[in-house]
Amino acid sequence: MACIPPEQFKLSRRAASIDGADYHAWHQDDYLAEIIRDAAEFALRGANLRCEYAMATDLWLAEVDAGQIAQVIHNLVINAKQAMPEGGIITIRAANLTLGEHDQLALPAGRYLHLAVQDHGMGIAEENRERIFEPFFSTSPKIS
Repeated sequence: MACIPPEQFKLSRRAASIDGADYHAWHQDDYLAEIIRDAAEFALRGANLRCEYAMATDLWLAEVDAGQIAQVIHNLVINAKQAMPEGGIITIRAANLTLGEHDQLALPAGRYLHLAVQDHGMGIAEENRERIFEPFFSTSPKIS
């Protein structure tokens, strides 16, 4: 699950320079749903899987790096594809979410975009769960 404040997501086309290096953050006035669909469909090409989408039609606009969001979705869908070699369905949901001060999530009160990607693979073994955010961690067999 990802909760992203929409004020960090306002999509606009711009180029900037940071520390003298060229930095291009290409954004477009578009919905997050389109970025999600495009990334998921690209990752699924040639697979015996399909995606089902449950995305609010009124998702708030927010400022994002479309490339980073697409990369996250792409990676999650590739992981789901590897977890379901026999095929299946991946469900991607996106919705607006308003949190109050006393909500259980460890986030400040405010407006968020809720994103969930669900597969029906076998899951992550208990002994690997603490390591899943380590860079380059993989349970895939190493190819020499």
